[in-house]
Formats: sequence, structure tokens, C-alpha cells
Amino acid sequence: MPLNRIFLNRRDGNVAIMTGLLFGLVAMAAGGATDVSSAYNYRADLQSVADRAALFGARDNERDESEIEEFALNLLAPNYTRNTHTVVIDKTEDGIEVRIDGNSPNKFLGLFGMDDLTVNVDARAANIAGLVENIEVALVLDTTESMVDDMDDLRQAALDLVETLYEAGNDDEERVKISVVPYAGTVNIGKDAPMAWMDAGGGSKWHAESIEGVRVKYCEAPPPDPTTSTTPTTSTPPSSTPSCTKVCGCPGKVACGGGGDGASLELLNGLRYASTPILERIAALMTPTAAHAASHNYPTPGAAECPWRTPEQINNFDLFDAVPNTDWMGCVEVRPEPFDVTDTPPGSDPNTQFVPFFWYDDADNYDSTMPWLNNYLDDDIGLEIEAPAKLDTWETAMRSSIYKYDGYTVSTKIDESGSNIIGPNRGCPAPLLPLTTERDEIMDKIAGLTHREGGGTAIPVGLAWGWRTLSPGAPFTEGVAYDEPETKKIILLLTDGANAVLKRGEDSDGVPIDEDVYGDMTAYGYASSFGKGWLSRHYIDPESDPGTPYFEQIRNYLDARTRTVCENIKNADDENPIEIFTVLIGDHDSRTEALLSDCATSEVTHYHNAAQITQLSEAFGEVAGEIIGSGRARITH
Repeated sequence: MPLNRIFLNRRDGNVAIMTGLLFGLVAMAAGGATDVSSAYNYRADLQSVADRAALFGARDNERDESEIEEFALNLLAPNYTRNTHTVVIDKTEDGIEVRIDGNSPNKFLGLFGMDDLTVNVDARAANIAGLVENIEVALVLDTTESMVDDMDDLRQAALDLVETLYEAGNDDEERVKISVVPYAGTVNIGKDAPMAWMDAGGGSKWHAESIEGVRVKYCEAPPPDPTTSTTPTTSTPPSSTPSCTKVCGCPGKVACGGGGDGASLELLNGLRYASTPILERIAALMTPTAAHAASHNYPTPGAAECPWRTPEQINNFDLFDAVPNTDWMGCVEVRPEPFDVTDTPPGSDPNTQFVPFFWYDDADNYDSTMPWLNNYLDDDIGLEIEAPAKLDTWETAMRSSIYKYDGYTVSTKIDESGSNIIGPNRGCPAPLLPLTTERDEIMDKIAGLTHREGGGTAIPVGLAWGWRTLSPGAPFTEGVAYDEPETKKIILLLTDGANAVLKRGEDSDGVPIDEDVYGDMTAYGYASSFGKGWLSRHYIDPESDPGTPYFEQIRNYLDARTRTVCENIKNADDENPIEIFTVLIGDHDSRTEALLSDCATSEVTHYHNAAQITQLSEAFGEVAGEIIGSGRARITH
């Protein structure tokens, strides 16, 4: 066979060469597709940055090219450290144009000499006169006692903001909805709130927990001087107590003066209760609901003690009925976790319902070492026996006994006429105003705002209720659906301080007392409810961090709940998120500033620090500009 024929007939080498060439082309194509896909995703990210930068510039004519360029580069820097970018800003009378040139590094095509792919995007935004979107704004305003000297400035700044928003809507009141949510240690949802929202049956986990199952001891002699007694902070009650009167029906005591064996209900019916529901509940002294049984581990009475317990289930609404010359004003406690920081509508589960806020009567002031500020009933209880019955001297029993709410003696101490309320509504701020388009109603509500003494500052409570006024679901339903594209939802939070429960740890002479016990009541319960004593909600475990003061641990907990509710609000809807603006009045530590700036949608555009109260109007004006700007600036290309 001719030699050339032999070579022409051989195919093995050609196949190897062709296979190698084809494999290289396939690998290049596959790898190139990956690089192209990566560049495509990169381009989408650049377009988003360009759009945001263009809107940022269009919202405020005072921003120059360098500010807009810096804004865009700050958005790019954290995510694209391997990329290079050129940002060009063109600012004209018609709006803002942003052009971004970038490179997308190749992984596979780089093997063939193509190190990167060039990507170009541009965006244009214009400033349109008046609101483009409808707005729903919740004004969450601090009205704690520390605001006493700042209320005039707060009212004026808020009134000016409302006027600015309505003017931006060309006075079309249907375009602007505003709610006003004053807060202190709690929030007032209105005394006419439907019972469908409320825990009317007393079944919520923490409903009246501070006075349920508390031991009350009846003594032949008045209690000893409280300055010589020790306030318990553990689960073991004090062992030294006054001797007990032998009372018919007392558990474990069968010998009664004059004979007879009696019954507990017989004695308890001797109380001068006006409220029939309370008598009915007393009949079930030792039958706690499942929720309440899970709330506490009640201590076992000592062998020498003659205790009576308050009922295991008590309803704050019944207590309001039993206290003359006062009614529930409308303040509520927080719901058990996780419902305290959600907009979950109230339903059949009592833990999703709202508990009426009732500040229980503080102990009688025996001397200056017991600085109670809300003592509106006598601690003597109305038992018809020879020696007047006295409560045990330890703090929980004196503050927590139900038996002094006898519905008979009209307290002359209750005073609800001003900011310093004395009575079960102490610390309750003015009622919130749900979302409304009625400008006059909004202005009247703001003009009438005043501070409230007692309690503390509970920022997560204010935020949660501001959110609930915007939420389309119950309890308030004035807000449109989250995904309504023509409406922007906004919260403006104002505070002049850090989260705190007010402590009464000093007497009138400034002598320290037990700060772990002497604290006010808020929507979270008493200061001791956070984690001290055997009547505790166990929000915190003080023993896990013994080096941190107790009230600082309370602040840590409230800060954590604030961060959680802020994130929940921002994540309520992915496509149309709620914007949060925060304004902090005064000079504060970096921790408070970080909490407020982190809560805000953007530290740059949504967080404002008014170091002086005189700067509050300026800060509110900037917020109004951002709110209006978010509606006026539109992408045109």
C-alpha cells in the first residue's frame, strides 16, 4: 500500500487532536458562561446602586456631586473589594444622572487572556413637586417624666412636621395618614378598646402575676418595724414572722377558738368586696390555669405559719371594678414573648390578647426608708375579727395582697387629675390616636400631649404599638396592605433617653436602699418582675451575670427587645419595607446612640441626634424632608 495511503487511513491521532480541541472549546464555553452569568448579576447590583444614588441626590437639591459619589462608593465598597469602579455624577436642573463603570473579574476566561468583563450602567432621577406616593406615618413620641421641660419644643416640632407633610401632599388630606403614639413605661390604646382585643378572662401568662398566690398572714399584733426586717429577694420567704391568730379554716389548723372547724371561703367572704367576680374567683383559690401554673413556683408555707393565699387567677378588670373612684384608662402590658414585639393580631390564645395595665397599691409608708410613690389604699384589710388583721411585713405581701381591694372604703388618695397620677393608672400616658387623615384631629392630639411621671422608658413598647397602628391587621386596621405600591409606611421614633425602669433606691436623704426591689412598674411588670424574687417573669437571670448591676441587666433586656422589634418592623414586607426614622434628644453614651442609629433604616439619612432640645425642630424638619423626598424622587431612566 502506498505510504500516503497508510497515513490517510490512520485516524487515531486525528481523533485525539480533535477531541482535545473540542474539549478545550467546550470548557471555554462552559467557563465563559459562568463568567458571563457572574457579570450579569454584577451588572444588576450596579444598577441598583446607581438607582439608589440617583434617588439620594434627587431628594435633596443641596447635595453636591461629591456627596452623591461618596454615597454610591460606600454602597459598593463592602461587597466588591476585587472590583474597580468609576462613578460619574451629572447634576442638572432636570435631575441627577449617575453612571457607574466597573469590571467583573473572570475565573475561566482569564485562562485565555480575558481577565475581566467591563460593565456599564446609568440611572437618572428627577425631583417631582409634591408627594408621588401616599404616606402613612406613625409618630412614636417619648412622654416620660424626663420630658417635663421639653414638651413645648416637642409639640411645636411635631406640629410643624405634620403641616409640612400635608403641604407636600398639596393639602390633599387623603394622601397623608398619621397616627400619634405617646409612650412612657407603657402605651394607652384607649379605654374603649374592644374586649375582643383584651384578655378579659385573665388567662394570659403574666396577667396579675405580681399578686397571684401571694401569702397573706394574719397576726395578733401589728407587724414589727420594717426597718429591722429584711426584704426577701430569693424564693425562700423569711422565717421570722409574727405569731398567727388561729383562724377557722386556716389550712393545717384545726383548733379554733370557741370550737368549730369553719372553711376558708367563710372567712374570705367576710371581706367587704363589692365585686361579685372576685368572690367567685376566691372560691377557686387553689385551681390555677395552665398558663398561671407554668408562671411560678410558689414557696411552701413553713410549719409554724398560718398563711392565706391570694387566688391563683386574678383579673385586673375585676380589680378596677373593686376600686372606687377610678376606671381603666386604657394602658396595657406587653404580651409574653414573642408577641411583645410582633404585630400578631389578638386571637383565641390569651397570650396574644392584651392585659389591662394595673399598678397595684404600694405598701403603706412606715417611714422614709420605704419610698413608695403610689400608695393609694390602706394595707389593713377589712376582716371582722377582734384584732385587726395585718399583712406580713415583707414587701411582696404588702404590695401584692388582693384583700385590701375591698370595694368598700373610698380612697381619698387616688388622684388622676394631672401628670403625677396616684392610683392604679399611674404612669399611663395619653391615649394613642390611630391612623387618620383628619388634620385637625392630629393637631389637637399633638397640642394636648403632656408628660407622665412614674414607670420609666420602654422604647420597644412604643415601637411595637407604632407598628401596630400601621399594620393592616388587628388591633388597628386603618393601615393599607403592606404590599400596596402606592403607599409608603413610616415610623418616626423620638426619645430623650435610654431604656430604663425607674428605681426608687434612695430615701429622701439620699441614703441607698435595696435597688433590686424598689423599682417602678411598667408594661413589663415591676422592676423585680424582670428576674428578682419568687414572683418573677424571668425575662433575665441575674445570677448568670452577677457582676452587672440589676437595673443595668434590665436595660440590656429592653435594648435587646428594641433591636428585635426594629428588625421585625423592617422585615414586615420585603417589597415595600416600613422606613424607621429615629431622633435622639440630648447627649448620650455611645450605646444609646448605636441603638437608635441601628434601629433606623439608614444611619446616614434616617438617624438624627438633636444634642440640644432647641435643635429638635431642625431634626424633625430634616425627617420631613426625607419623607417627602422619598415620595418625590423618581427614577426616570
